[in-house]
Order: sequence, then C-alpha cells, then structure tokens
Amino acid sequence: MNVPNRCPHCQAPAPRVPPRWLRAAALAGAWTLAMVYVFGASLLGPVVIPVLPIFFLGGLSIITETYRWAHADIACDECRKLIVMDGELLVPVGSVPAQVIVHEPSHGIAA
Repeated sequence: MNVPNRCPHCQAPAPRVPPRWLRAAALAGAWTLAMVYVFGASLLGPVVIPVLPIFFLGGLSIITETYRWAHADIACDECRKLIVMDGELLVPVGSVPAQVIVHEPSHGIAA
C-alpha cells in the first residue's frame, strides 16, 4: 500500500499505517487461530454440536475483522477525505487535468 506522508487534499500529516510484516503476521495468526478452532472441534467429537456455532462464528469474525484491519481504506484525520482506497492512492479532483474529447466522424454511408 502506497501511503503519502501528507494528505493530498489539505496537506495535514497522513495517518500511520501498520507495516506490511505486522499486517501479514496478523492475518497468519487469524488463520492459525481458526484452524486451532477446527482442530479443537475435531477433538470434542459428538459434544461439538452445542459449541459449533461459537467456533464457526468466532473463526469467521476473527478472519473477517483481521482482513478489514489489514487492508483498510485510509482517511485523513483533519478533512476526513480518503487518501487510499482499495490500495490505490487517490488524487484530488482539482489536480487531474481536464480530458479533451475528440469527435470522430462516423464512416458510415450517409443517406
């Protein structure tokens, strides 16, 4: 994820993003914990029926929230505008050059 040091909209300091190794370690830890839940459920045998929803929903929520934390969109603390969305750096609207629309004549037969 490419995060600038300053917000491109208001030039305030951009929020800090956790390093890539920490985000990868958190994801690996979440998946490992979910697999520990599966292993623990296999050891319970038929007694797993009452605790299966807790294991399933716990593992699902841990993995989901870890991915949400690791790949979150980054917004400025001052102006509340997005800086990074879906891993792509956003540029302010005023800094994008205007597009020139060129009209191409049609090459069809005129009636």
